[in-house]
Parts: sequence; C-alpha cells; structure tokens
Amino acid sequence: MAAVLVLPGLYLSGRDPSRPECVGDAAVRALLVVEDSEPPEAAAAAASASGLEAVLHVPLLDQPESDLLSRLDDCVAFIGGARERGGGVLVRCQAGVSRSVAVVTAYLMKANTLSFEEAYAFVKDIKPDAKFLLTCLSRINEGFEWQLKLYEKMGCEVDVTSPVYKQYRLQKVTEKYPGKGAGIYYVQIDVMLEQTVFKWI
Repeated sequence: MAAVLVLPGLYLSGRDPSRPECVGDAAVRALLVVEDSEPPEAAAAAASASGLEAVLHVPLLDQPESDLLSRLDDCVAFIGGARERGGGVLVRCQAGVSRSVAVVTAYLMKANTLSFEEAYAFVKDIKPDAKFLLTCLSRINEGFEWQLKLYEKMGCEVDVTSPVYKQYRLQKVTEKYPGKGAGIYYVQIDVMLEQTVFKWI
C-alpha cells in the first residue's frame, strides 16, 4: 500500500505487510502509528531499521468508544514538529482509512484553521477510500467524528478545564462503568446544536 501525500512533508498510509513502515520517500524521517494490534517495540524497531529519527505509537482500537480526543494534541504536535524540522512524517494505521485519517484530519484542522467538514473533505479528495470505518460492522465510526467536532469546538486544542472536555471525560467514565450507582449519568453533547442532554442510568 503506497503512502499518499497529503501536504508537503505529510504522508498517510496503512500498514503494508511486505514493507512494515510503507516509507517510499527518503524525506520521511518520522512515523506516527495509530494502531492497537502492533506492539510499540515492533514499530520502533522497524522504524529504526528504516533510518527514521522519531516514532510516536498511539495504541487505539478502531471503535467509537476509543479515546482519540485525549491524544490529538500529542499527535498534532508530533506531525508539526517533524514538518518544521524539514523532514516528512508518515501517519499510518492498519488499513489507512480510519484512525490515521482521523489524526491527519485533526492536524489539518489545527494547522490550516479548517472546520472538521473542510479538513475531512480535503483528505477524502486525496484519498477517496478514507472513512471512519468500523470494518467489522461496515458502518461509519461516529465516535471519531464526534470527538473531532469536540476538538473543533475547543479551538483545536484539548483544554482539560473546558466544560466540553469535562463532559466528554464523564461520558467515557459512564461507558467504562455502565450502571455503577445512581450518581452516574450518561452525557450526550450535540456540538452542532450546542446542547447537552443528561440521562440518568
């Protein structure tokens, strides 16, 4: 699977079994892996063998409940730092259509001051198979879209003091411990209508 050029110095790809890092350009000096099935040590070893200078491994399942939002600042800073140093960075996940696309979308939102819709459309134009996909269910991963819209609502920076982020973390707790006590409630944030709905469990 060949890497796709998104911006100068920014590439997007899936994992190629025959070439683990999919690095086809000598300018690529950094690797960002967003995947749960590959041990970080394996990615780091393969990257070192390929002559890469920096590796960031973000273990993340391609599921709506996965917490991508809390890692977006790290991912965006890693991509930006690699490009500022004059080298390229490859962002990849297993298939190159969901987790890596979500991270690249977040970077475009931050770096180019784009809305979620604008950034995602930009990636889709370059990589038509890009989609937030749950391959096992063949449906859109609405969790990543929702988290990217929250990221946009916070000004493309994760603010742990923001009510938006606090409500998001509360929902993550309720997902992890469903029905644990009367004081725990489910929080649904409609970022488009700017409404918050509380539902007691």
